Amino acid sequence: MRRALPLLLLCAAASPARGGEGELTLALAPVYGIVDWDLRRPSGAGVVLDAGWGLNDTITLRLTGFWTAHPAGAAPANRPPAGLISVGGAFAGVTYAFDVLRVIPSVDAGLGVLLAGGAGQERRVDLGFQIGLGADYLHSRRFSCGFGVRYHSFL
Repeated sequence: MRRALPLLLLCAAASPARGGEGELTLALAPVYGIVDWDLRRPSGAGVVLDAGWGLNDTITLRLTGFWTAHPAGAAPANRPPAGLISVGGAFAGVTYAFDVLRVIPSVDAGLGVLLAGGAGQERRVDLGFQIGLGADYLHSRRFSCGFGVRYHSFL
């Protein structure tokens, strides 16, 4: 039986301001995640790297890579056993930014690959999708600070 891997990623860190037409943006940020594929629902931390290429002021093509580690206790009756669950992914997608003054809310979606396993779960690689919401506050034309929430799942 194939189970879904809902993974919620929340990151709060400084990131480059949204790029305009033909501009490259890069962001490296800490990430907090929750794995929901068995009774344990372990949370953990990791890192996310985003690279974007601005098609115009509102639409950005995006590549995202992330990795998280989730310490998991033993489930009832010691099935599955305690251990570390790791999750990684690579996604390509589109971000649409609602350019409103100095606060810029955005939505994004993407398709990619998820790699997950550990602590009694067999390692697997499969196609996945992601959707997200975020907001940035522009400190200057070149620098913004923001947060985002993304949901990742196997297709």
